[in-house]
Amino acid sequence: MKELLQIPHFATLDVFEMENIPESFDLDTFYSYMKQNKRTKFSLSFDNSISAAYINQLEAIFNEIYESQLYDYKRYLIRYPGVDNRKYKQLFKDFIVIDLYGGILSRFFTC
Repeated sequence: MKELLQIPHFATLDVFEMENIPESFDLDTFYSYMKQNKRTKFSLSFDNSISAAYINQLEAIFNEIYESQLYDYKRYLIRYPGVDNRKYKQLFKDFIVIDLYGGILSRFFTC
């Protein structure tokens, strides 16, 4: 995790996707980084083998972002075993973008 944060252009990415993330992923460090990063949209999908304790950690972060009305960082997609699909779909809407130059409605990710 810390290696990613040391890459000079990492902070300038528009979109960052990771899939099958294992429980060894340093969630606290990355979440702190995500809140500081005002540019990048994040999509994180966690492995099905993560523990119930790790899922609880993810759920707390997911709910914090979902329930927040005022935020100065980009919302993100996070998928893990047992995620509330209704809330996930609501957050997914934040990833729909209208291209002002071409008028094209596009999606970064699919459900």
